[in-house]
Amino acid sequence: MRKAWNSEAARNDLFVAAVSHELRTPLTAIVGLAAELRHNRDFLLPEEVEEFLNLIEEQGMEMARLVDDLLVSARADHGTLQLHPETVDLKSEVATAAAGLRFTMGEGVPPVFGSCPPVWADPLRVRQVFRNLLTNAARYGGPKVWIEIGEAINSAEVAIVDNGPGVPVDVESQIFDAYRSAHPDAPPESMGLGLNLSRQLARLMGGDLVYKRRADTTRFEFSLPLFKATAEPSR
Repeated sequence: MRKAWNSEAARNDLFVAAVSHELRTPLTAIVGLAAELRHNRDFLLPEEVEEFLNLIEEQGMEMARLVDDLLVSARADHGTLQLHPETVDLKSEVATAAAGLRFTMGEGVPPVFGSCPPVWADPLRVRQVFRNLLTNAARYGGPKVWIEIGEAINSAEVAIVDNGPGVPVDVESQIFDAYRSAHPDAPPESMGLGLNLSRQLARLMGGDLVYKRRADTTRFEFSLPLFKATAEPSR
């Protein structure tokens, strides 16, 4: 029992350290930018003030996204997460998620290739998966990121692709572990929750999320059941 308690305590310590690190980064930026505006606003050009306000908004949104991931992950772990499936246009949802990450991804957004029929899924959770996958590609992927959409038997698939080196082969098995990052460039206390949560959500919606290396590219392939292959809810 002591061993189990120590293991749980170590997990809790890792969780607290990871969350503290992840939240401290945007919080520090918000505090610093707000202080700069308060003390030097009279000396800043209007476009500089606008840039500061945009950055504060973006960092605030980043904190909100982190908190949302934590809450959803806890509900998924305890089996209390409620999904609200409906017909979803994956091309539209991935475009919305990419546009919302314009600061993370740079001035442009990743190009989208291909199409597929509607799927049966929770649109809010679909966007959450896309957001996590695109953020991961922007942080750790190569300089080029793009999105491929296609159709398989009874399912649709969206691949977030980049031309980066991927993760070392010997740690590929850790890539979906919670509170642990398999990427060598990740901060030592990185929360490492996005990929774990994204796979949980994909499977709860009847799909899956897998990592692949193909032709010198890194691919995260997110699949969901097609609407036509899913029984409509009773009326």
